[in-house]
Parts: sequence; C-alpha cells; structure tokens
Amino acid sequence: MKMDFSCGVVPVRIAEDGRMEFLLVQLHAGHWAFPKGHPEEGETDLVAAERELLEEAGLVAERIVEGVSFDESYEFTKRSGKRVRKTVRYFLGQIAGDAEVTVQPEEVQAYAWGDAAATRKRFTFDEGKALFDRVTAWLGANGGAAVFRG
Repeated sequence: MKMDFSCGVVPVRIAEDGRMEFLLVQLHAGHWAFPKGHPEEGETDLVAAERELLEEAGLVAERIVEGVSFDESYEFTKRSGKRVRKTVRYFLGQIAGDAEVTVQPEEVQAYAWGDAAATRKRFTFDEGKALFDRVTAWLGANGGAAVFRG
C-alpha cells in the first residue's frame, strides 16, 4: 500500500459576536475539506500548511496556535486501483475577520465559512467529521476563541 502525507490549516475566524467560524473548501472531486496539500522538498509541515492555505484559499493566517496539530488518517483507492494510506497534519490558524477568500480555480470549486454545526454537517467524509470533532473538543477544553488571543 502506498503511503501519502499532506499538511493543512484549519482556518478559523472570530465573528463580531465572538463565535468561531471555520472555512472549508470544495475540491473539484466534490468533497469538502480544510485546505491542504503535499509539502515541497525542504519545507516543514507548518510552512507547507501555510503555503497550501495561501494557494488554495488566498489566505494568510494571522496566528498559528503553537505546539498544536491534529492528524487525520484514512485509506482510499485511486482510479488506477492502487490503495493509498494518507495522513494529513493540520494546524489551527486564525484568519482575519475581513480577509477575502480567493480560491485556486485549478483545485477548488467552492468555499464556505460556517459555525461549528454547519461546518461539521458540510464534511463529506466521516474522517473529516472525526477530525473536526477533535479540533472543536480541543478548542472547547482550551478556552475556545480565547486560544487565539495568546
């Protein structure tokens, strides 16, 4: 089985009322996920994640929560029939409330900001929902939006 690794950011913005909103992108394959992609040679996981956020959504995180990451692992079958075991490492990134999303048209067909309930509902795959459950549980246990204030 082939092994694959990517890095991404869980983009979070704080609404005026203090609620957290999360960004998902819809890839051309149809599924909804956080922005992610493969690291380039010499990149750290965090640098790759930040680059992918910029490439896929046109966003730069104002702040990345230090020392915190969430891994998602799943298996899938490529069109060629080859099985792949993929791991994606995500970092929590705060996005400015007025930042404009500019999607990468070659990879992304749509995007959506949503509160926790709407975001969880939008995920295509159970693995994404499980990852999001771990992210929101961690945020809940660590002060929610306050975690981004340092």
